[in-house]
Amino acid sequence: MPLPPKVHRPLARQLLEWARAQGARWIICLEGLPMSQEPGQKQEQGEVWSVWGVGSTEEANAALENAGVEFLETGIVTGVAGVLLNEGRWAKYDVVALLAEARAYLPDANAAAKLVQTADQLLPEIKIDLAPLIDEAKALEQHLQTLKEQAMPVTTDAPASIYR
Repeated sequence: MPLPPKVHRPLARQLLEWARAQGARWIICLEGLPMSQEPGQKQEQGEVWSVWGVGSTEEANAALENAGVEFLETGIVTGVAGVLLNEGRWAKYDVVALLAEARAYLPDANAAAKLVQTADQLLPEIKIDLAPLIDEAKALEQHLQTLKEQAMPVTTDAPASIYR
């Protein structure tokens, strides 16, 4: 859910304060990045949803590297996740932002599954059962494909004689 920019910093600071009070080791933010092409095209080319990571500290970046997560080389992390990364750096608190390619125009359960799978790699002491999320992703994909096939064109062809 997009939040108004004026609440990003206060919310991030509150989250950081809460995490410290709870004794949390770190904060992991899960975010989406708009896909450069449709998933079907990517799959035909042998590619899958990609996930990149950014850490607020050297320790956070080392954890990403140890888990085999690619670093986001270029780009900007905005919103609460971006503020958390900055606040975490200043406070010397480990914050990680995981960013997955996702379709911007609809919920992307496959991207969500890839993010949770990557978070699971970062947290070896926790095992997350991804099967329900992956099943949901497949069902959502099939439902969207059915809707796409059933959709009627918005406009109809104009009769050939309209401009005579």
